[in-house]
Amino acid sequence: MNVSILKRAYQSVQSAFPNAKPYCTVILGSGLGNVLNTCKTVKSLDYSKIPGLGNPGVAGHSGQLLLCKISGKHILVFQGRRHFYENVGWEPIAIPVYISLKLGSSLMILTNAAGGLKKKMRPGDLMIIDDHINILGSNPLIGNTDKIWGPKFADQTHVYDPTFRKKLSKAANRKQIPITSGIYAATSGPTYETPAEIKALCAMGADAVGMSTVPEAILANAAGMKVIGISCITNTVSRRNDKKLTHEDVVNSAAMVQPAIRALLTEFLKDMAANVSDSLK
Repeated sequence: MNVSILKRAYQSVQSAFPNAKPYCTVILGSGLGNVLNTCKTVKSLDYSKIPGLGNPGVAGHSGQLLLCKISGKHILVFQGRRHFYENVGWEPIAIPVYISLKLGSSLMILTNAAGGLKKKMRPGDLMIIDDHINILGSNPLIGNTDKIWGPKFADQTHVYDPTFRKKLSKAANRKQIPITSGIYAATSGPTYETPAEIKALCAMGADAVGMSTVPEAILANAAGMKVIGISCITNTVSRRNDKKLTHEDVVNSAAMVQPAIRALLTEFLKDMAANVSDSLK
């Protein structure tokens, strides 16, 4: 990974947001870009103005970095992400994590639109990610030498912080939002899974599948950030049948779940902001 590209990206954001002191970063997945529009936006920056990041190459990702305030505390909100299947290298995927680290963010919240692999799942369900299976065929830490990413062989026993998963679950209970938890599998894409691949994923223990999140989680965890992930189930095995699945279907389903994830994240972030000094020790 070219560290000089990451540094230039950080410098551009630091210049645009000179007073930013975020404790938390949120990366919003397909169709979820407006989930945190209830927060006060202090400043915004188009991805095209961040060297090395560039505009997302898929619909449903608006490509704006927001500096927001919630309960008086700064958070970074990335409206959309770059993907491994765009074949643009790891730098655009790593840049949001690198910027967050350099600006002092200690908590990374990753969201995505995912396919549900369990028959009981329905479009609109929310799933807290307990763990992941990386079947991208690569790893963003390969070849990294910058000390910001921690030791060469990163431990992944608890990529998704158990304490924060419990806090997220409690926030859902307070808002009476149904939520489950499970294992997320990341494939490279850009194709959806074949029936045989779905069977294999289920046999491996995966509960949901998508084409993102895992690279950012690997990087943030390796660098010492607390990480939590939320999958918005937009399509399911039980409803695939013979109907062709399209990205438009995924984005439309993600829009339907926005009220629930908006309420969940707002409640969680308010709780975190009120106790940020204790929560992130």
